[in-house]
Amino acid sequence: LHEIEQVTVELKHRMVEPHALATIALAAGYCHLVTGCPDEAACAFQEGIDLTTGEEIVNLPLLHRLLNGLGIAHTSAGRLDRAEASFARIIGTTPERLRNTKPLLWCNVAVLQQDRGKFLQAAGTFATAIQSAGRHQSPRTKSTVFAAAASFCLDTGRVQQAEDLLRAAEGWAAQSTFRQDALDVFLVRADFHLSNQEAELAWNLVEELVLPVGERIVTTGEAGRHERLLRHYVAATKGWDAYLSFGESRQDQLGRLPIAAQLEVRGLDAWLRMKRGHKGRETEVVNE
Repeated sequence: LHEIEQVTVELKHRMVEPHALATIALAAGYCHLVTGCPDEAACAFQEGIDLTTGEEIVNLPLLHRLLNGLGIAHTSAGRLDRAEASFARIIGTTPERLRNTKPLLWCNVAVLQQDRGKFLQAAGTFATAIQSAGRHQSPRTKSTVFAAAASFCLDTGRVQQAEDLLRAAEGWAAQSTFRQDALDVFLVRADFHLSNQEAELAWNLVEELVLPVGERIVTTGEAGRHERLLRHYVAATKGWDAYLSFGESRQDQLGRLPIAAQLEVRGLDAWLRMKRGHKGRETEVVNE
């Protein structure tokens, strides 16, 4: 990714055509995003948006990709109002007849609503994303949407619906050529086992399918779940001292996570400390 980012810097000095520069900004933005730099990503995406909208004829597909990246960057940095405005701008500039052809957009909006605690709205938006994904040809897109919806149902106590969606996501992930799609689904499956008090199944899944691949192919959207499950696994199987040591060794990784994911990891830490009789840490996390 750093090599790709360097290439975008070099290309930027050679190009003058706004469309080319906006495309370079798009690539640079996603490099920043995946390496845990949402502020730099937002600047790159905004630069691309300014270039695109300054053209006499606006390239809407490129503009929408830039706005989507900007929305994800703002979500990662905790600027949820600005993220919502970015996604709304895509919807507002998409002809109504084409709005149901954007499953990943609706999925991003639903996740944002979930982060904001707007669960009824999120449920409706996930339903739109699933319906839209059903018309999509890409197994990767379907896997992403169904796994995210399964996670939402799991978080809101709809276990049977989560299981149905997760099975569908597993089926689509098996057809995808991208290994990270399967890993993302495995992470949700591990959480499903934990919610059913099937800890042994969850940790077996982590050992067999998550630990061997490390962090190289974890997508941004599941980075928080990945980090939380790894830490929970160490606490459950190696003990408290190993958990503390593991956490100390991963402070850099924690700092690169989206804000909501960082709080997810800190929430686990507060819960584990509370179980051990420690006081005070859980209140700090809830307040954040």
